[in-house]
Amino acid sequence: MEQMHKGQKIGEVFTKTAYAMVAREIGENFELSCNSEHIKNRMKTFKKNFYAAQEVLQNGSGFGFNESTQMIEATTEVWTTYTKAHPGASQLRHKPIRNYDKLSILLGKDRATGSLAAGAKERQLRWAQEQNLDDTIPLGSSQHGIRDETFAYVENEATTETSFSSADASVSAPKSNKETKKRKAKYADIVSEELRSIRVGMDAVVAALDRSNLQNHTEEQLFEEIAKVGGMSDVSHIKAYQALTGDVSAARAFLACPIDRRKLWLSVKFGPTFFDA
Repeated sequence: MEQMHKGQKIGEVFTKTAYAMVAREIGENFELSCNSEHIKNRMKTFKKNFYAAQEVLQNGSGFGFNESTQMIEATTEVWTTYTKAHPGASQLRHKPIRNYDKLSILLGKDRATGSLAAGAKERQLRWAQEQNLDDTIPLGSSQHGIRDETFAYVENEATTETSFSSADASVSAPKSNKETKKRKAKYADIVSEELRSIRVGMDAVVAALDRSNLQNHTEEQLFEEIAKVGGMSDVSHIKAYQALTGDVSAARAFLACPIDRRKLWLSVKFGPTFFDA
């Protein structure tokens, strides 16, 4: 998000500088071996998952996005009908889509409105002003670009790359060394917070991919998992199946529970009479 607001996204494409800066910041702040290719590959994964989810939500009927669970939800009948026509969408049924709202801003095609509809130069200027850096940006900048102590000259929005350089003589001098230090410290805090958010987001993606027991479960597989619970009659198995297929959140919680604790989980969730024949 930060690189986009800095003007490092031209149309639907991030500049090479954006990838390089994110990789460098992650490497320096988290002591990770990270380069531009790592960031590009991660973005490809984000794009694949986002566009698949967007297709379901925009073109499917009866689907909704649950902000609490970060999942696409619909009735069993709606999912069954849709996945028959679009088999590849079945993977999204039990798969959280983290930060969908932010991905919509970063990756959504031609959907920016309001403040997000600004061009690269306008986003750069706005971002700098929000960080209290506007006193270093000449307001009478040329229509072809702007300069400040952080960003190099941006020729125009058709440019696909932007380089970084030090401020030139035309930039207004800071009012004092003290103010400059405060401004830099504030900027460093903002960058650090953004990097922490990126790290948390990446960890969440990895964890979601590792939790295969919460993904790609069909109704048949769910019934097989229920049947593994010992000490239950056939009638109780059917009761559990009916209850869980109608409640996606409950089904996810059941599958996440260790097998030897699932009977206890069902008893707490639905009551001890749930096991009466």
